[in-house]
Amino acid sequence: MEVGLITKRSDDVKMICSMEELMNFVHQHNWLRGLWFDIANGKQGRKTYVLLGCERRASYRKYKDGLEVTVTGRLKANEHSMLVDMTKSMVKPCNILRTLKENNKDNMTTIKQVHNARYLYKILVRGLRTEFQQLMMLLDCDNCVHWSTCHESSNIVSDIFWTHPDVVKLLNAFNIVFLMDTTYKTNKYRLPLFEIVGVTCTGLSFSDGFVFLSNEKEKNFIWALQKYRGSLLTSHVGPEVIVCDRDLALMNVINIVFPKAKNLLC
Repeated sequence: MEVGLITKRSDDVKMICSMEELMNFVHQHNWLRGLWFDIANGKQGRKTYVLLGCERRASYRKYKDGLEVTVTGRLKANEHSMLVDMTKSMVKPCNILRTLKENNKDNMTTIKQVHNARYLYKILVRGLRTEFQQLMMLLDCDNCVHWSTCHESSNIVSDIFWTHPDVVKLLNAFNIVFLMDTTYKTNKYRLPLFEIVGVTCTGLSFSDGFVFLSNEKEKNFIWALQKYRGSLLTSHVGPEVIVCDRDLALMNVINIVFPKAKNLLC
């Protein structure tokens, strides 16, 4: 019987064209723990085909001319520890996978396994807490200053403001020039992230505060800037200059909350 089989291991691609070569492949490749194959009789009108699998998550696809097999392996203890450390450091999954393969040429991990391992680790750390409860716990652990507000008709959180206590000292030491802008598509909830940036006397910048907004409307900006001014700014001098883009809602709120500040467009 003739068998068409394409095997993939790292960059190695090989074509197996006979049953004898397939059996040799099964016996020689001991890096596949529990490798097995079976011959399945096709139904009426169909040809006999081969099934190939292993305990190390080998997957296969049947084609008219044979099978395409992609072999993947479980993460070792040291590899899993490396994945967790890189996840804590906010390394992207694609870079984690590249590092694993650079450290071990025989590593058969796929990007899907990296995503799954990261997801299980985050679930383990979070426990029974929701994502928002986990966020609030982390803010409290770091002694961050934070506030949140809810929708008028429900208890659902709509906006949340937070900053680090050390930033409050910088904020009041350098309170002349501030930059305000909103970024998009920075989180899976698609919420706009409103950021306030301060400028030191030497021209360096530092982040004053972050706000997740449900909408970019005047009432949302008013709540954020009033919290920013009333709770963080202890000096009555600044700010003197606020730089923002042409966001009409934000420009109107700046004139209301900081009427003495000059509003410059970037």
